[in-house]
Formats: sequence, structure tokens, C-alpha cells
Amino acid sequence: MEYLAGWLHLDQAVTWTAVVFVITVFGLAILQRWWHMGKLARLGYTGPPRHLIFGNLKELGELNGNHRNAWRKLIDKYGSQVGNLEGKSLALYTGGIPIVVVTNPEVIKYIGIKNIDNFTNRLFSGLDRDKSLLSIRDDRWRFIRHTLTPTFSPAKMKLMSETINGVISVTMDIIEEHIKEKKSLNIYRLFHGLTLEVIGKCALAINIDSQRNPDHPLLADCIEAFSNFKSNSLGRSFASIFPSFAIYVRRILGIRFSSIVPEDDTMLIQYVRKVIKDRKANKGSKTVDALQLMLEAAEIIASEEIKDGPATDLNSEVQNGKLKEEKVLQNGYVSTAKENKMTEDEVVQNATVFLLAGYETTSTMLSFTCYLLAKNQDVQQRLYEEIQQHLQSEEEVSYDSVMQMEYLDMVVNESLRFYPPVADSIIREVKEDCEFEGMKFPADAWIIFPISYMHFNEKLWPDPQTFDPERFHPDRKKNIHVSSFLPFGIGPRKCIGLRFALMEGKMALVRLLQRYKLKTCSLTEEDIKTMPGKITLTPQKLSIYLECVHR
Repeated sequence: MEYLAGWLHLDQAVTWTAVVFVITVFGLAILQRWWHMGKLARLGYTGPPRHLIFGNLKELGELNGNHRNAWRKLIDKYGSQVGNLEGKSLALYTGGIPIVVVTNPEVIKYIGIKNIDNFTNRLFSGLDRDKSLLSIRDDRWRFIRHTLTPTFSPAKMKLMSETINGVISVTMDIIEEHIKEKKSLNIYRLFHGLTLEVIGKCALAINIDSQRNPDHPLLADCIEAFSNFKSNSLGRSFASIFPSFAIYVRRILGIRFSSIVPEDDTMLIQYVRKVIKDRKANKGSKTVDALQLMLEAAEIIASEEIKDGPATDLNSEVQNGKLKEEKVLQNGYVSTAKENKMTEDEVVQNATVFLLAGYETTSTMLSFTCYLLAKNQDVQQRLYEEIQQHLQSEEEVSYDSVMQMEYLDMVVNESLRFYPPVADSIIREVKEDCEFEGMKFPADAWIIFPISYMHFNEKLWPDPQTFDPERFHPDRKKNIHVSSFLPFGIGPRKCIGLRFALMEGKMALVRLLQRYKLKTCSLTEEDIKTMPGKITLTPQKLSIYLECVHR
């Protein structure tokens, strides 16, 4: 101590006082952290032992790539029933942030639908400051969601079906070329090109030749965006451990934390900015798509009259009369006077997310559905017979025709249960303390719905490891709890483009099965292993090989 006092040129008594002060502050900080990390236990939740600094980051990081069993080990070992409803809950901590994992469908419905006002916001939405639908918060999210909802109305999707058919025709030509050359087909890569081309034309009215040019720079940028995003990345782990400091770092230094939205200087963002610039320069264009709605909401171009009627996708789920000082926009949305204009950054980021999400989730759905059909020939044959009953030629495929196919809907839904595009979890943030059926949710905690656990829960899905489209037969579908099937999320914050994704996927499947039989080949994996830490279900080998043969 004398040496320390001399080195600091301080009186020894002063040095002792400083040391005692530092130790006291450090000790109080540890005590406060220890008390804080016992919050969920005091509310009745159980979980694995937690590290004082890192919480349960180790357990969260060890969630493996086998999506069907990723959560099961943790929940079965450490979870327990809390409150009045059956089903295990689990307490975890990511750094000092408390997490409650819930598995009862009624609890998920309460959080995701009934009390959405208290569970509106998503994970990390306060850190990255992104302006897309993925991250924006509260009323700002409501406004932009309402603004974009008319993009995917039934009337507009019917108009888009002709465009989709044109893109699928290119896909069919590519398959034909592979057959002539006697090559197995990597449908995972093929469908990436298909869905990017479709979303580019339908949502932004741009032409991307991503099928004929698999090395197209825009497709490469989209692939890179998803490759770079990891839910267990170092940056996101740091933000979990030190959330307050992470917000400071983000605001002052501009450092991001593994956001799905690319950096502003990437080619993808610059490409979108160029599309917007071109659209502004051609204000006479009568294109009606997502980009047009956003530009009108930003008052960058004049509004056009849209006759689809008011948006209803969100109105049916959001109550409490929060829309005051109303103003009717051109798309039928009633906005608040304070928030009736999108910024150009919001337009750019949401247009980019439309490209990214529209291409990735639909291509994943298509790839795994084809894989399951190739492995289940009886299901494929029955589906083909239904297609033959409804359609006489390839040219008849339309929005109305695919929506009338009952067994097709059953197959796609069972495929989404088996291989949900986002297979890990849905996360919501708690605004204020609340309680439901004896379960208490503290403010600022995160609530996790483990998707794969729900989709393979024996109590919800008998014999869940068996691919069985009959689960979704209309007579049985009515007995499926809305919160046990979560491929596109739940409630008002579910995927805005889910209807479009289903239409596109179904049209592609019908066109494909009309002409070809899907079969496994020597390169087809018996059980596809997926990558851990990815935002979407991604094969480890980045490929799904099948053989297409003429019928």
C-alpha cells in the first residue's frame, strides 16, 4: 500500500480510502447483479445455473443445428410448470437480461396476440436502430406496417400471379437443361434465384436476372447478408452482457451488432437507393407495389388512387383505440397526424428487407418441401392427382387455382411444421410488469417462443417426427391451436408477406409437379443437417440435391 501511495503521489490514508471505496462499489455492483439475476427464480421460474457475468450465454450458444431438438434438452432438463397452465417454462439470462421461455400455446397467444401492446417490440430493436419492420418499435412500427400491408392484398396478389408465372417459366427451362445434361439439381440454390427474381419484380418492380446468372452481384449480396448474421455472434453477445453500454457504443461510435440490414455502403443498399432515385425521376409511373406505397408515405412522390380498400391485416388484431388525430392515406390506412410520413432511410431499409426476407424464407420453404415430397412419393403422387383434377395445362396456374387446392395447402403446412424457415425462436420484449394465469413477466425481460420445440411437441402433434399432411385436413385443422404452429410468427407482428410467400411457393410447386416427378439421388442427404446460429434454416452444405424426371 505504501508503494501504491508513493506511485500515485497520494497520502497513504487517502489511498486506503480510495481502495476501500473501489472495493465497496465493486462489491455493491456484484451484489446488485446477483440480486438481479435471481429475479426469475423469485417469480417461480427454474433454469440452468448461470454465470454472474455471462448468464446462460454458454447454454444458448450450444443450441445445435438439429433444429428439431435444439431447445428440448434445456427445457426438459431445467424447465418446470409455472402458474396455472400446463407446459414447461424456462428461466435463462443473456448477460444480465432475464429471458422466460414459454411453451404453453395459451400463454403464447396472450403474449403474441391478446396483449400485443405490452409485447410489441423485438429482440435488440433498441440497439441497432434499424428502421425496418424487423426492428422498429411501438407506434412507428404500427404506422409502417399499416402502410405496407396493402402490398399483399388478394387483389394485388392476383395481379402479381402473371409475373410470378413468367419467372417460374425460366426455372422450368433451367430444370429442363439439367435433365438434358443428366445433372442432379441443387434446388436450394435454384430457388434462391427464383424467389429473388420474383420479389424484385413484385415488390420493387425491378428486373434481377438471378436465375440465369447465379453469380449475380445482388444475389451474392443477399446471400452474404444472411451468412454474416449470426444470433450467437460476438457483437450480439456483447450487447446482451452490457446492453446500456452497447446502446452508447451504437449511438456514439456507430458500431452495429450483427443486424440483418446491410451497412449503408454495401452494394445492396446502394442498388436500392438507385432504384428509388429512378422511381422519383419517373413520377408518372403507375406501378403499384411496396416501394410505391413507401415513397407515397414518405411524400417523395404523389399518391395514387388505390382501390383495394382499407388494410385489414393488422386492424383485426390491434385494439385499444390508439389511433388518434387520424389522417387517411392513399392505401386506406388511418395514421396519426404525428406519424404520417416515412423517412427516406425507412424507405431504403424496408425495401432492402423486402428483398432479403422475400427471397430467403420462400426459397427455404420451397427447397425443403420438394425434399420432403421426393422422400414421400405417396404424398407427391396424391398431390399430383389433385393438381390434375384442378388444372389441364401449365398456363392455367393462378392465384385462385392454387388457393382452391386443399391437399396442396395441407402439404405446404406440414412442410412448414417440419422445416419452418425461421426454426429457432420468436422473441418479444416486455414493456411493463404483467401477469397471466399465475405467470409473472417482469418489465424489460425477453420472452421466447421456441418454434421447433412447439412444432415437435408430442402433446400438440401426435407422432411429430412423421411427415403427415393429414394433420392439416380441414376437419382436423380446426383443432390445431393457433399458437402451436409458428412458421411465420404470430399475431400482428407476424411476417407481413406470408400470404405472398405461400402463393408464390404453391404456384412454383404446382408448375413443377405438373411436368416433373421429384426423386432423391445419390447426392441427396438422408437427414439434412442445418447450421446453428443462423436466422433462417440453412443446410450445412448449402445444398439440397434432387433429381427431376419427366412424367
